[in-house]
Amino acid sequence: MSFSFNSLKRIINLEVIITITFVVFFISILIGIIARQLGISVIWTENLATFANIWTTFIGASILVKKFSHIRLNIFDGYLKRNSSVWNIYIIFFNLIILLISIILAYGALQIAITQYESNTYIFTLGIRASYEFLSMVIGFSLAAFFSLAEIIKRIITFIGSL
Repeated sequence: MSFSFNSLKRIINLEVIITITFVVFFISILIGIIARQLGISVIWTENLATFANIWTTFIGASILVKKFSHIRLNIFDGYLKRNSSVWNIYIIFFNLIILLISIILAYGALQIAITQYESNTYIFTLGIRASYEFLSMVIGFSLAAFFSLAEIIKRIITFIGSL
């Protein structure tokens, strides 16, 4: 029995979303720079760049968790044999920490997003609610928690299969 992310990949391709938000970020910065040089006031570019940067950051962080490319203590990496039982326990331990932190941060971001939504706070230059910025954190941390949990399940199955 093996666990895969193929069903999630079919539903949504996170790398494409990150690429689009980064391109939006880059183009809005470029428009802002060109407009300033021409003496034209384009006030929405800074807010759009910030909005796209926030989405890129938090969804991108979940991709790093998925690919196990995030920041971690790699002190033991050279000492442990990959695909051994000890290695699986090591990976499970780090993913449990990421899972716990991701759940806490997703919950906190959700509380802030709800508060922002209920207070009808808007980013007027973009015509959208400010809560959508915090929604990126909720989605990003929830995806990180999902990917961590999936890796934990995968490693537990591998660990049990090696016994």
